[in-house]
Amino acid sequence: MAGTLPEERGGRTRRNAIPYMGIIAPGQARFGVSEKRMNHRGEATVVPTPDPAPVRRRRPPENGLGNASLLIGIVSIPLGIVLIGGGLGLLAVVLGTLGRAKVKVGKATNPRVALSGVICGAIGCLVAGAVVLWVIVSTLSG
Repeated sequence: MAGTLPEERGGRTRRNAIPYMGIIAPGQARFGVSEKRMNHRGEATVVPTPDPAPVRRRRPPENGLGNASLLIGIVSIPLGIVLIGGGLGLLAVVLGTLGRAKVKVGKATNPRVALSGVICGAIGCLVAGAVVLWVIVSTLSG
């Protein structure tokens, strides 16, 4: 009675029970380790257990370009007054366009963020352009 399985004694067992403290109960086997079973004649046979299916891990999204374009685009709007914003706005437009290209390929998951970076960068360029135009007009007229 001591070496018999609970199923043989008429008891119930839980399926897929987790072994306690790393000890494997009779009738359970680790992956890749052989398991002894009794056949219909009462003879012990060794049955290899299958290896687990390989785990495919997804790569994290590459959202850096879209996030950088939004950050630089937002910063370029107030800095457009000092004319640094024009270059930063242009950089935000380029990074946002590259970020949207990554979204289309499937490597990034933030199309709206990249688009917002393009829009903010364009606004930063327009502010810098308006400042340059205002300086030229005020210099020529006065």
